[in-house]
Amino acid sequence: MNVNLRSIALAAALTGALLSAPAHAATDLGALHDEWTWFGNTLSAGTTTFTDYYTFTLTNDGLVAGGTFELDIGNWYNVDLSSVSLSGASITTSQDLNPNDGFTFKDLLTGSYQLAVTGKVTGFVGGAYLGAIHAVAVPVPEPEDYAITLVGLAGVAMLMRRRKAR
Repeated sequence: MNVNLRSIALAAALTGALLSAPAHAATDLGALHDEWTWFGNTLSAGTTTFTDYYTFTLTNDGLVAGGTFELDIGNWYNVDLSSVSLSGASITTSQDLNPNDGFTFKDLLTGSYQLAVTGKVTGFVGGAYLGAIHAVAVPVPEPEDYAITLVGLAGVAMLMRRRKAR
């Protein structure tokens, strides 16, 4: 019983301390790189469903990967995330209906994007979630790679020419 009272007190303290975070938040995460960028929100009990928006830019073509974590303390402090979707520069909309197992959005071009996190608050005093996202750039061939490829093609051409001459 003492543990339940502590959980309730912790949930109430977290909710009270972070109630200033609005539902439907719009937050700029800046330019994503290979380091993890954190995002999240604390929501009050009066919020039933929500969609939080996070904008970011990609400075290189590639993919974006990440995941979410729901901070749940029984029926008192609980959020259920239903989807994570991405829209922006090179895509119209792509959606992941199970964001708790991670998400990946591939074949993205350099540009600006918007990540939307949708869910509902089921806790009596509210709930919270936390997420992390990072970019993985598509490898760009180095000049040496092109040089080696050209040398290999020239070698194949010479062998073909020799065989033809015989």
